[in-house]
Amino acid sequence: MTPGGGDLALLPTHAHFNLFGWVTLSLYGLIHKAYPSLGGGATARVQFVLAVLGGVGLPLGFGLPRTYPAHNILIGLGALSGAIAAILFAAIFVRRVIVKAHA
Repeated sequence: MTPGGGDLALLPTHAHFNLFGWVTLSLYGLIHKAYPSLGGGATARVQFVLAVLGGVGLPLGFGLPRTYPAHNILIGLGALSGAIAAILFAAIFVRRVIVKAHA
């Protein structure tokens, strides 16, 4: 509890829902809108699924009580899938936009 009476126990959950669930996915969407060639293909589908899993799993892990066994597992898997999704997105962008522009 804070001196003002507010409970900040779920602050990390709120922050990660905003970052992974809104900001990151919004950036992916805006970049896809600007570069439609990024869509399609198996790699893009895998990247999408991993991004959504990271956007849901990480905040859910933070939202669980620390004593719950799945707490650390969800945080780890959510962070890992979100990181792999970001790396895949960067690889797709480099391959389909940057390399193609120089070819």
